[in-house]
Amino acid sequence: MADQAETPEESKPAKKKPPIVPLAAVLVVMIVEAVVVFMVVGATSGGSSAEASQLHDEHSAEGEQIAEVPVFTGQFQNLTSGRVYIWNTEIVLEVRRRNVEFITHQLESRQAAVREAIARIYRRMQHAQLKEPGSETLNRQLTAMLDDFFGPDA
Repeated sequence: MADQAETPEESKPAKKKPPIVPLAAVLVVMIVEAVVVFMVVGATSGGSSAEASQLHDEHSAEGEQIAEVPVFTGQFQNLTSGRVYIWNTEIVLEVRRRNVEFITHQLESRQAAVREAIARIYRRMQHAQLKEPGSETLNRQLTAMLDDFFGPDA
């Protein structure tokens, strides 16, 4: 039995040292990856700060500025809901200054036709459309009618 007795050195397994080389390799790879990601993100993001500048060209001349031309001020009736509603109305066109003379001449020569077309729009609209907060339907129909009379670029 003396042969079978183990010595204390043989009974304990040998202590393994932690694997330094693989850990060091992983650590180096992670550091290199972090540096590369930092450089790529830094190079692609941000940029120089943008500043606004005004354009000065011949198209922003006096003729391109907006002027207002009054078309109609008055009242229109609407009976579509079964009750008589009278709508106080003021219609003003925003036109380019270079077109003001053309528009005023067209309004003077076709004043009755323009007022009749506006009155027809008001008579045919539903009460709910006239009460829309932004008057989208009314504005769309008036714009289409006025484009027919004066052209879309006027």
